[in-house]
Amino acid sequence: MEHGTSYEMDYRIKTQSGIRTLHVRGDSILNDNGDPVRLIGIIQDVTKLRGLEKDLSINRERLQKIYDSLDMIVCSFNLDNRRLEYVSKGIERMIDVTVEQVYQDDFNWLRYIHPEDLTSFSRNRRQILRGEKVKHEYRILSKAGQVKWVEEQAIPIFDHNGKITQIDGVLVDFTERKLHEQEVEFIANHDQITGLKNRRNFETYINNIMNQRKKQPFWIIYLDLDNFKSINESLGYDIGDKVLTLTATRMDHVIQDRGICARLSGDEFVIMVNRLKDDESIEDIAQRLKDSLERKMLIDEYQIQVTSSIGVSQFPNHGHTLNDLINNADRAVHYVKTIGKNSWQMFEEDVEKQTFNDYELEQDLNFAFENNELELYLQPIYCNELKQVALAEALIRWKHPKHGYVPPNVFIPIAEKSGLIHRIDHFVLRKTCETIRRWRDDIGLNISITNNLSPKRFLRQSFKDYVLSTLEHYQVDASNIIFEITETALIHDHELVNNTINDFRNIGFRFALDDFGTGYSSIAHLSLFNIDLLKIDRQFIQNIDQNVKNQAILRGISHFTNELNIPMIAEGIESKEELKFLQTLDCDYYQGFYFRKPCSIVQFEEQYG
Repeated sequence: MEHGTSYEMDYRIKTQSGIRTLHVRGDSILNDNGDPVRLIGIIQDVTKLRGLEKDLSINRERLQKIYDSLDMIVCSFNLDNRRLEYVSKGIERMIDVTVEQVYQDDFNWLRYIHPEDLTSFSRNRRQILRGEKVKHEYRILSKAGQVKWVEEQAIPIFDHNGKITQIDGVLVDFTERKLHEQEVEFIANHDQITGLKNRRNFETYINNIMNQRKKQPFWIIYLDLDNFKSINESLGYDIGDKVLTLTATRMDHVIQDRGICARLSGDEFVIMVNRLKDDESIEDIAQRLKDSLERKMLIDEYQIQVTSSIGVSQFPNHGHTLNDLINNADRAVHYVKTIGKNSWQMFEEDVEKQTFNDYELEQDLNFAFENNELELYLQPIYCNELKQVALAEALIRWKHPKHGYVPPNVFIPIAEKSGLIHRIDHFVLRKTCETIRRWRDDIGLNISITNNLSPKRFLRQSFKDYVLSTLEHYQVDASNIIFEITETALIHDHELVNNTINDFRNIGFRFALDDFGTGYSSIAHLSLFNIDLLKIDRQFIQNIDQNVKNQAILRGISHFTNELNIPMIAEGIESKEELKFLQTLDCDYYQGFYFRKPCSIVQFEEQYG
């Protein structure tokens, strides 16, 4: 009042009901001389209002503490002045800058967004400016360069005129969850040993390409490691897994950005190539893959030589579905294996005629027994004078209703893998006994027949039981049957093998050791087991008249077989020159195309009966 100014203040008063808070505002009234003569104003009870304001302040502080303690950013961006009006302390933990630095004029959130995510971030920001709520994920880079995943929910705020004035948002750091999701996704879509795409992921990827680019050609490369099973069996599965991993690395190094690689299963890989460099062909890629895998691998001090059989098919020339492309590339692989492995082959119609689908053949083989598609063929074995047939080897033939005669080297491995080989062994033995009885009773032909035994069946008691029951059924003497076993059957438990051989010999069977000379301890096997006959592998006999080294080997074999009194059978004879040399060694028996190819039982009986 003394100074003639206005004033405004809060003060508390005591009343009968308690303390109240008053807000007062006063103005001085001056006379003509400028002296204050009156005070006018208002007094308002603001007890409830001040209580609400206090509660609001407390809540605001509490909320601020909550915001500041969370691993998230709460923020509000003013579109008029292009500045952050509010940001919580979570930004300090997320990108390593203080709140004070954020409020500076030069702060720019875009600088912290991962470069690869800037485009999608800008696209979503434009969507917010159109008035839409947005929830999206992107990566940010902290000041220290650490990559973090954030999930942002942004909401546009409108004024009373419907204009967007600010954007409020919440950003949550979910890096740990994202990395876990990526790990789960990787496991679901990739091979755990090699890190390559798995079959499901590969199929999805290729089917998407085929749907998007129906006329864009690409190639499927099917790759199978040769003899990989022996690595697992001899060196262990840990080494085998490392071989697979190194194989995948070498494949990736060759393919690079030309396509993608995947592991189907076991030692089988598949590659899609849809981009070639200038002056480069798919044949170049196949050859480079072969050469790369052929280089020796040094794994845990082991020097391992791995080769591969590779088949190639092209879309759309060799199939309009991925399954067709893989099957045709697989057929080319089978063709490579039949001609010696460690090579590559482009699928062609001629290749398809020479190769078969393993799965289809396995299914058909199940019905071949009931449909009488299997036949027993015989190949004569001559005595040393070449005047008469002393023995005959029983060979299985399969006349497929669609493919014609399927080569034994195709369906026998399938039978072994599927467990059908025991049915083939039973069929051959049964037909052998039936033939021997008919020769004895109806023709008067006395020729012993040799049967090839699979190692998987030879040592089983069930096979011995079947042999005894079959002999009894056909009333055939066991001395008319010779079992041929390979050295694979002998590498099992020596005592078990020897006891099994002796059990059969006591019944009257004789044993011939087939493919002699190809194993690592062929001579040792002769001293360990009771073998009645020795069949020299054909690789020593082919062109023997021109191969001095093999001549020396055969002379050595002939010498110790004479000393051991074990008759020797030379198989695979195809020329007169080969026969002449073998006659100088006084072989006991001779077998081969030079004399007669395998023929049906009827043809055999017509010529020798």
